[in-house]
Amino acid sequence: YVDMQYEIDATIQQGVWNEVWIPETTGNMQVSKVVDGNGVEHSFTVSDGQIKAGGFNLKPGDHVNLRIYSTLYQFVYTANTPGYVIVTFTPDWWDMNIDDTQVKYYLPGNVSRDQVYTGSKQYDNFGVEGNRTWVYFQNTNLGPNQQFTTSVSFPAMVMDQSTLATP
Repeated sequence: YVDMQYEIDATIQQGVWNEVWIPETTGNMQVSKVVDGNGVEHSFTVSDGQIKAGGFNLKPGDHVNLRIYSTLYQFVYTANTPGYVIVTFTPDWWDMNIDDTQVKYYLPGNVSRDQVYTGSKQYDNFGVEGNRTWVYFQNTNLGPNQQFTTSVSFPAMVMDQSTLATP
């Protein structure tokens, strides 16, 4: 599995929002918590392909910043490069402008920088926390329905091979 957090930073364009709905990216995603920009943890449910975070009173012009923490099971595949595995993720896109979207992968194990490869989008930051390597991506000022894909490839030896997804 891969632990992932991603952050959404947007300005409400219309309507009053008591809940913020974020499309679930995959059925293999297990959300553990949703935290706003002030560090307040929000109650949430996951149903009908949506992560529904409550406790809001947002109006047009209000700013919302959310960080979603999750674990992705059966989300890592054998890469084309021998001895490597790959995980690919496309953050959700909406029919409104998104100010800032961030994705941070926590890889299983301490993998060196020269062992990590990314797709067409180069990572924005890299580090080690709690003896686990993390790789961070950020994309700002996304237009309506604009999307970007993040990919990370790393040595298969750090993965439990029984957890790999089958194509």
